[in-house]
This record gives sequence, structure tokens and C-alpha cells, in this order.
Amino acid sequence: MMNMDAPKKDFFMLMQQKLKNGSLGDLISKIESRLDLTFEGNTPFNPNLCLKDAEEVRDEFKSTFTQEELFHYLWAIGANVNNFKKMPIPLPENTAIFLQLVRKSFCQNLKG
Repeated sequence: MMNMDAPKKDFFMLMQQKLKNGSLGDLISKIESRLDLTFEGNTPFNPNLCLKDAEEVRDEFKSTFTQEELFHYLWAIGANVNNFKKMPIPLPENTAIFLQLVRKSFCQNLKG
């Protein structure tokens, strides 16, 4: 995980806790079903920017998502430590939108 500001780091820690206690299972199952992706919880996120055109990393060939990608998706839609329990979590419409939001949050990390 890259350097993060305090609010983002706090939310990442909350996500880690919720993944360990299984309280994100329903959300993960819904995303898996909607996007036809399999959750690989402990696999680190790797945007593979230098391999962006390689078949194994192109979006249309993606078959899994990681805990860090889940974190970046949730952060991109506005989830944080203060509102996560109360916030209705919208499911992504498709894999392309999910990955676009993941990259948006990930790239914000690179800038700041």
C-alpha cells in the first residue's frame, strides 16, 4: 500500500478489520456476481501500467479483484470511516466502471 493521508489510511485500516471479521462478505459476493469477477483478498493491487496492453492485464481479460481494488472503489464512491456504516454502497454497473473508479482513487494516491 502506498503512502496515504490520515483519513484514507484510517479507512484502509477499517476495511482490513471488516475483511478479517467477514462483515464485507455480502458486499463482496454482490460485486463478484454483478461483475463476474472473483475476489482474491490477499493479493496486492498492481495496476501494471507498463503492461497495459498485455492480454493478461487488459480489463476485458480481468477475472479477479483484490482487497486494495475494493478499497479504492469504495474510496472513489465517497466511503470513509465516518459514513461507511450508514452509506448505501452502490454496486458498479460493470467492470469497466469499477476499474475506472479504482484507478481514479489509486492515481490520487500517486499525486498526493
